Amino acid sequence: MASIPLCVLLTLATFVLLYHTFGNALMIAGLLLWIGAPLFYFTKAQLLAKPITAAEDKAALGRASFTVFVLAASGMVVLLLFLFTAKVGAEGTILGFDSEKSIVRPWSLTLHKVWIEYVGRSLFLTVFFADIVLRVALSVWKESKAFAGTEPASAHDTTMEGLSGSVGAK
Repeated sequence: MASIPLCVLLTLATFVLLYHTFGNALMIAGLLLWIGAPLFYFTKAQLLAKPITAAEDKAALGRASFTVFVLAASGMVVLLLFLFTAKVGAEGTILGFDSEKSIVRPWSLTLHKVWIEYVGRSLFLTVFFADIVLRVALSVWKESKAFAGTEPASAHDTTMEGLSGSVGAK
């Protein structure tokens, strides 16, 4: 959950040059939808900070995931509309089928090489960081399980309950 703002910031940074070159309402709306979609998870921060065991919590997280997907997909559609309609230079577009008037053409193999490489690297990093997060969670669970029921654990629980009472936390 803590990585969501960082991912949003890094993704937003990739579009700064494009924004300054082609400031457009479609582009701004698309970026807000696409890049801002993961921020919706903050509305379910309580669910993401604890183990999910109840069916209602699973359903709420599923609805949140679907909402994020719809927002991101809507942003992608709006960005595609921007790419096909934004004017560059003398009546040209950024993305189009006219070889003389568009900067990037969908049938160009160099274009497909770029997005396939981007998707491949993104998937690799996603799997890599998911693996790290799962290993950390497993390690914390094992250490917590080994610590529970020991003499130092009961002393730690007493200290934490006193701290909880002094700061007014439940």
